[in-house]
Amino acid sequence: AAMPAPTIVLPVNVSITPATIEVIAAVLPVIVDTPTLPGSLLTADGQLEYGDPAILLGTGSAFRIKDVRGWNSASNIDNGNTPRQRRHGHRRGSKYAQQRIVSVELMLDAIDDPPTVADLYAALELATPILEDGDEVPLVIRLYNGQTRLAYGALIERDLPNDKDYNAGAGKVGLQFACSDALLYSIDAQTAVINPNSTVHAVNAGNARMRPLIRVSGGCTDPQVINVTTGRRLAFGIVLAGTDFITIDCNAGTARLNDTTSVLAGLSAASVPSPEAYWLAPGDNQLTFTCTAPGVGARLDYVYRHSYL
Repeated sequence: AAMPAPTIVLPVNVSITPATIEVIAAVLPVIVDTPTLPGSLLTADGQLEYGDPAILLGTGSAFRIKDVRGWNSASNIDNGNTPRQRRHGHRRGSKYAQQRIVSVELMLDAIDDPPTVADLYAALELATPILEDGDEVPLVIRLYNGQTRLAYGALIERDLPNDKDYNAGAGKVGLQFACSDALLYSIDAQTAVINPNSTVHAVNAGNARMRPLIRVSGGCTDPQVINVTTGRRLAFGIVLAGTDFITIDCNAGTARLNDTTSVLAGLSAASVPSPEAYWLAPGDNQLTFTCTAPGVGARLDYVYRHSYL
């Protein structure tokens, strides 16, 4: 690329005309920052991965897992039963879990090199910041027999004691995480693609209801996704052009046209009142996608994970 010869005027009123400058333009390589999938650092039983970017604790690291509490537990269940009037017993009510609190006790393995303890503590502090804005990041634990499950949470306690064990390179470390969503999920996401006016089966191998992520692509009119097994449907009185799509996050309770404008007002009378009221039941689910005037690109993409409580 050739640049024209500019004329530079200095404050002393002296004009300097430099020669033409030749610039060689080079195309820099494109760097793609691919997000790390939850659990990708785990290679053995007895490991924990937390954060984004993630830190690996447990087998193969200087922090060995000694105890995990609250991971496989089903505790803190709100019992909606209410007393009956002038009768024995209670009236049945809903049962919903509160947030999941996960406590992890680690054993520092630096007996052979105690002076490294301070650096290990510092690295753990950097990798477990306090998330002030309410964000939650992946928390993945692989127990024995390769069982690996995923939650989303944030650190609420970090105990790094400075005692005699610390000085010997064998200190105990305590971490506690709060997960606003009490469910645990499978690492691998399951997908189902449904063509207009057809049916597929999706299996939730867990024991809890799962609220999926759904994308409806146009063109089509009045799209509906029906879970025949549960009898629940998401139905929109809306027209999608060939380039339009709706992204429905049933866990967050949102539905957006082209990832920008909310279309919750377009839910029809036949629909559940909110995406949060639509779910996959444990076991097999028969799913149907219906619409009118389907175009060439019309389809429904269904993404979910097995869910456990």
